[in-house]
Amino acid sequence: MRRQWAIDNNVDPDFTEQLFRILLSETHRIEIAEELNETAPSKTADASGSTPQTALDTVACRIDHVVVAVANLDSAMAFLTSLGFKTTRTQDSAIVTADAGGVTVVLVGPGDPSVDAHLAAHGSGVQHIAIEVLNAGFVQQALAEAKVPLLTDVIVDADGHEQVFTVLDPSTGVQLGFISRTGHRVPISGQNVRALFRALAK
Repeated sequence: MRRQWAIDNNVDPDFTEQLFRILLSETHRIEIAEELNETAPSKTADASGSTPQTALDTVACRIDHVVVAVANLDSAMAFLTSLGFKTTRTQDSAIVTADAGGVTVVLVGPGDPSVDAHLAAHGSGVQHIAIEVLNAGFVQQALAEAKVPLLTDVIVDADGHEQVFTVLDPSTGVQLGFISRTGHRVPISGQNVRALFRALAK
């Protein structure tokens, strides 16, 4: 709706959407901080022993997308379609996006050695959860200060996505990514997901 308003009024729709997302995210952050009676991030518990607001609380917006490795891509597509997701094949024939109501699930099927190795080690299931944040560089610094093992520094792709990834958790096979959409709001590409799997396999 806001994008269409921008287009109708000769305003950059990407800028308009990003502006409204920042305003909504900041409003949400302030509401959460007030509910918790906390005004600033802190890494230690207060005198009462309660857990304080974290740095991530101040910048996390939403789940951007979830990557799921699947042994049978066609069956996974059929399942999500039955739930009401719209499935779309990417330029990579083994990677499919499924969208519904702003939620994106990325299905990655077998056939690439890095994906096959992941499936052999962990089976079908969630591999990587990407959280949209306002500032990927800030998140990287906060995670590093908290001694969280990181797989990458901040990576900027051709579409303006800034991303940083934690290492794969060996006990669950799950990895967290943090993405800041500073450029055009385009879907995550098959090449982006494929590159991630190959980086993990090194």
